[in-house]
Amino acid sequence: MGSLSGALVLLASAVSFMSLGQDQLFAPAVQGELLENGSYLVDFDGASRIPHWVAYELTAEEGHGAVGRSDNFSVDERVATSAPSKWPGSGFDRGHMKPAADSRGSAAEMQSSFLMTNMAPQTPALNRGEWKGAEELVRAWSAQYGRVYVVMGPGQASRGTIAGGVRVPTHFWKAVLRYGADTSAVAFVFPNSDEVPGEVGSYRVTVDSLESFSGLNVFAALPDHVESRVESEWGRWDLQRKRPSSAAKSAASSESSVRCTGWSKSKGSRCSNRTKHLSGRCHHHRD
Repeated sequence: MGSLSGALVLLASAVSFMSLGQDQLFAPAVQGELLENGSYLVDFDGASRIPHWVAYELTAEEGHGAVGRSDNFSVDERVATSAPSKWPGSGFDRGHMKPAADSRGSAAEMQSSFLMTNMAPQTPALNRGEWKGAEELVRAWSAQYGRVYVVMGPGQASRGTIAGGVRVPTHFWKAVLRYGADTSAVAFVFPNSDEVPGEVGSYRVTVDSLESFSGLNVFAALPDHVESRVESEWGRWDLQRKRPSSAAKSAASSESSVRCTGWSKSKGSRCSNRTKHLSGRCHHHRD
């Protein structure tokens, strides 16, 4: 019986590792409070009310599931300093670290991606532009390679605070690893500014450069000889975003307008106009 019970313990440990351990496999060291979600990890910084980093494994199945976007932003009751679920008048988007579109495996997974501990203030230009473009590339790579490991977070410098002390970083970064016969890594650093020109590839850096910028050892679990190689070189990654068809562009265009993030001083309320401009502001508030 002893050997049987031992085998059962090992099996339970293996199941636990496969459900969460794959997300932990290449995560950086924890600096704040570790929050374990069903499909991703958050190292939450209670002082700034945003993550130090978010890490997860993305499989081809997870990146192309059938569950629709919920848009149900929720305070994370597990932490005392979770950001509020709304930032009215701030001019910043609630930017996902783990994207909702990477969380389509189940309704529970989708809902957990809308916890405010997974959010940080991003300009509309970044969140709806090249940050979104990088997310699309990661999903394409998950399909191409079967699985990839993703870590992202905010830069250390700040633009100020909003919504009762939520820190607004000057930059955001993302690193992606494929592990196997052709192990390789790629990283990006994006400005959290009102204009983010160029393509995703314009913001590519080596992982070594990213680690100097972020102060983190991003893929510490890699064997030393592999880590030294993949973190110092560009690696071979397809950085071309696949453009949608004309019909898809037309359909997306009709649905892409958002409510202006400007604030009417005379009425004391948020502007009711809608806009498709990347700034998130209508023509009255764009300046």
